[in-house]
Amino acid sequence: MISFSSPQLGIAAIAAAIVAMGIAIVRRVNIPILSRFLLGAGVLLLALAAGGPVWNRAQRETIAVMVDLSPSTRGAKFRNADFLRRRLRELIGNSHYQLIAFAGQNLLIDPSDPLAEMPTDQTRFTPAPADAIVLFSDAQFDLPSASPPIYIVADEGLENISDASVQQLELRGGELSATLANAGARRAVSFEGTTGAATAPVYPGTTVIDRPISGAGVAGAKLNPGDLWPENDSLWLRVAAPTAGEKWWIGENSPRGDWKSLQPQRVSNLPQDYLAPAVIVVENQPADRFTPSQMDCLMQYVRDLGGSLLIVGGDHAFAAGEYDGSRFEELSPLASSPPTPTTRWILLVDGSGSMSQDAGGGISRWQTAARAVIHLLPNLPSADPVEIGQFSDTVRWWLQASTAAEAARTPLPPADAFAHGPTNLELALNQIAGDTNGKLPTELLLLSDCDATLDHRKELADLLVRKRIRLDVLAIGHGSALENIRAICATTGGHVVESFDPRQWSRSMAKLSQAALAPRIVREPVTVVFENEAKSLGSETAAVWNRTWLKPQAEQWASAMRNHTEVPMAGYWRVGSGCVAAVAWELDQSRVELLAERIAQKPRDPRFSVHWENGRRVQVVVEAVDRGQFINGLTIRLVLAEDAGLGQVPLGQTGPGRYEASIAATENPRIGTLRIGDETIDRASLPGRYPAEFDALGNDHAAMRKLAEISGGEVIWPTDHGPIDFRWKKREVALTPWICAMELLGLAAGLIVWRRVQRSR
Repeated sequence: MISFSSPQLGIAAIAAAIVAMGIAIVRRVNIPILSRFLLGAGVLLLALAAGGPVWNRAQRETIAVMVDLSPSTRGAKFRNADFLRRRLRELIGNSHYQLIAFAGQNLLIDPSDPLAEMPTDQTRFTPAPADAIVLFSDAQFDLPSASPPIYIVADEGLENISDASVQQLELRGGELSATLANAGARRAVSFEGTTGAATAPVYPGTTVIDRPISGAGVAGAKLNPGDLWPENDSLWLRVAAPTAGEKWWIGENSPRGDWKSLQPQRVSNLPQDYLAPAVIVVENQPADRFTPSQMDCLMQYVRDLGGSLLIVGGDHAFAAGEYDGSRFEELSPLASSPPTPTTRWILLVDGSGSMSQDAGGGISRWQTAARAVIHLLPNLPSADPVEIGQFSDTVRWWLQASTAAEAARTPLPPADAFAHGPTNLELALNQIAGDTNGKLPTELLLLSDCDATLDHRKELADLLVRKRIRLDVLAIGHGSALENIRAICATTGGHVVESFDPRQWSRSMAKLSQAALAPRIVREPVTVVFENEAKSLGSETAAVWNRTWLKPQAEQWASAMRNHTEVPMAGYWRVGSGCVAAVAWELDQSRVELLAERIAQKPRDPRFSVHWENGRRVQVVVEAVDRGQFINGLTIRLVLAEDAGLGQVPLGQTGPGRYEASIAATENPRIGTLRIGDETIDRASLPGRYPAEFDALGNDHAAMRKLAEISGGEVIWPTDHGPIDFRWKKREVALTPWICAMELLGLAAGLIVWRRVQRSR
């Protein structure tokens, strides 16, 4: 094909040449005919050369046909040699090409050779040296940074593949969690090293299935055969034996063996000591045997250190052990009180002038009595309504329309409350009875020196009974009305407790409230059946048991039937990073040990937060923070236990208090342990992973388009059957020198002929 670099100039030159030749003809220049022809041709060639003629000559280009024979292209039509030849005739006609197979590396093959699969762990594409590449592949490889134009052919056999795979496997607490993907028909997965159902269906889409692990060893998930890629049908990991740790038994009847037996007074109140136990059992112990600092340590052990606590019931536990308002109540999945109101409580303190006397230590009797009532609030059922006040000549309420839990958090008594005036107990009791609707039974707890006048004892007692009010009195003195008060209490079903030592008033009020509560220790044998994670413990008879209620979000681990009603007897839940189980009776010692073993987990140093991510590469990130300050300059090692030995990978510091490492996943499962010196800060099961070749299958359309874009090629879809437009580059040959040479020859020849003709004349 010929083009002109200056077509306008060429046209002007040709026009000028034509005009010149016309003038010569008009003037009848005497020139021989041959000279006229040669000179005219020379002038026209000169004019043509002025236009800058260029010959666009097609170059001879080389084509490489590259065929992906890696395992990921199983099922592709191009792996059939006859189909490949037919497809190439459609796309490149009879053009000459080189045929190159590749998977892990390139291999030049004869077009008549069979297209056998080339094994590889990961497809590697290296563009062949050619002017254009026709590529048959699924594009499941890392794209090259530079390449000749690539015309990638999307194969119909790889468009909608049918494959199922186990994509992810990890341990979550005591469970094996498998993530499965299915792009075909229904399949089935089987589990090993777990309890529960051995198989499960896997429907199209993504499915996550959890199974409890059965113990140390190897656990995994495997799909039944059903596609062309069995390599990604299974994953396996090692389940390590629990990290060694102490076992603490706080109570009277500790088992023999490796248990550390402790009485409450011997329990540590130093937080660092709680990094040692993997499980702590509190067996039938009341809350008041533990100091506040010990209780705080137990809470921190579970919530922050990730420890495990087992609370065992009995006649000194739960409501009988005054758990309401204590750390035990916060930690336990079983509530000591019903979740809905059952009783209305009225706490009334004698605020008459006689109570202003000194009780010792510069504190009045009224102040001591007020404290005794306030200290009682955490021990009352948290959902029950409470009213608190004082009486003298009138009743003054400190708090009304509140629950026990809300009252326990309210500052009491009011700042302007004090003891004053005469005692008018009868007026106070009548006023309370008049304001009571009787919908809920009312427990009226009265603290008084009983120095009052009761003129209508019988009428008052009858009124209290009609309004469902039971009167319980803590008598702190031998007042004139004591015997009448005793009679009213008896009529309403209440009690009188005498306590004349102000130091004992808080304890006496607590005992009085316990007597007012409905029985929380049930002495009626029931059959307890274990369930959920504790199902393997079977059943047993509980002769004496605590009445408890399962808290929201807690999981029920045992129950019993009483009066055709299911009663929760054991529960489990997570608290922070740890866990707590509770049983509501004195469980058989051997079963206590089994439960403790099931929930035991080694506590962790709370300064270190660890995140593991398993994929083609294992990523581990450690965040080190102590009391809001980053911990820098640590030497953290990832120790990998393998069959072939012991490997260690240092974690590099990538930011303030942040340490990271990345290692390639391997075929064999491993245990990864993070250590600082001799201290283990975390441990994880790293699953054995199939080669990266089988992570993604089928045509990657996005990668195909990107490959065509960066190389200057094109994606050839299954519906494209026409020849490829390679858009070969053209070689430009300038014709001006050749035309000028011809023009000179023409002019010279014309002049020579003209001269010879003149001489011959």
